[in-house]
Amino acid sequence: MSESIEYLFFNQSICSRFTQFLSDKSISWIEGIEPVNDAILIQVIESEIEQCWDELDNFYDNLSFEDQKLLEEDEQHEDDVSTAGVHFNLKNGQQAIASVNPQVLNRMLKVVSFDEFSDFVDAIAKSAEEQDSRSICQR
Repeated sequence: MSESIEYLFFNQSICSRFTQFLSDKSISWIEGIEPVNDAILIQVIESEIEQCWDELDNFYDNLSFEDQKLLEEDEQHEDDVSTAGVHFNLKNGQQAIASVNPQVLNRMLKVVSFDEFSDFVDAIAKSAEEQDSRSICQR
């Protein structure tokens, strides 16, 4: 059984260039979403790329540089936004969104993972909905 190799992209146009390269080389691929970074995930079977490994690796490296540059430009533009939204889950299963200062949110996400932040926000929402008057050490 051959192992798969994964390639991540943050920009659809850069990813499309990569998948076109794969198609031109008659290499099959599967596209998905990488859940942590919400990035585009392209998977190929390792045995299918053995003949052009170096060429593919160099092409991906060049595209990754462009992809990263576009991502950084997008992040700079995000700094111009005056609000950001934080999604959280309510007890009844609905999702809600809270408007927050994007600069504060960006600083927080530099020190904790998105999953950790999401768990933190959900814990606050749960505590607000299921108020418990006991002290924290009694819970």
